[in-house]
Amino acid sequence: EGVRAYYLAKCAIDRAALYIQWGAGENQPGRPPVYYLRGVRTLEFRLPSGVASVDVIPETAKLNVNRADVGDLVRLFLALGLAPPDAAELAAAVDDWRKPANEALTPFDRYYLSLTPSFPARHASLENVEELLLVKGMTPELFYGAYVPGSGDSLAWRSGVRDCLTVYGRSDSVDINWAEPPVLAAVGLPPRAVALIDARRRQQP
Repeated sequence: EGVRAYYLAKCAIDRAALYIQWGAGENQPGRPPVYYLRGVRTLEFRLPSGVASVDVIPETAKLNVNRADVGDLVRLFLALGLAPPDAAELAAAVDDWRKPANEALTPFDRYYLSLTPSFPARHASLENVEELLLVKGMTPELFYGAYVPGSGDSLAWRSGVRDCLTVYGRSDSVDINWAEPPVLAAVGLPPRAVALIDARRRQQP
C-alpha cells in the first residue's frame, strides 16, 4: 500500500504540473476547462490505482518568515491556536533565530545549548521553513497542521505553520485569493472579514 500510495502521489504531482503548463493555451473559450484554470485551488485525478488530490498553493499566499514583523507572527500563531503567552514566546524565538548573533548569549541560545544533542541557533535568515522545527516552542502538530474538534462530533483540519510561512514570498503583501485564513488574520483582517473571504473563495475561484 505504501508503494502504491507513493507512485499515485508522484503521478498526480507530475500530471498537475502538466495541467498547469497546458491550461492557459489548451482550454477552449465557452467550454468547461479540461486542464488547469487560474484560481482553481485543487486538482483531482481519478487514476486506475486510486484518487489523488493536488493542492495548488503559490508562495505569494504566505508570509515571508525572514521579513515578517513580530506582530504578524504573534497574530499568525494566535490564529493557529496558540494561547497568547505561547504565541508571543514563539514569535520572539523565531525573531531571535533569524537575528545576527551578539557576544552575549540570549535565553534562547542557552536553551538550545542545554539540549541533548545541543546546537547553536542559526542567527541568520532561514533557508527553508523546516528550520522552524528547531525553534523553541515549535511542535510537529503546529508546524504540519492537525485535526481539531469541529462542530458536533466532527473533526476539522487546522492549517499548519508550513502552510502559512515561506522563505520565498513577498514581504509587503499576500495573495488574497490563496492565503490561508490564519495568514489573513496575521496581516490584520478581522475574523468576520476572514470568514467572508474564505466563504466567497469556496463558492467560486
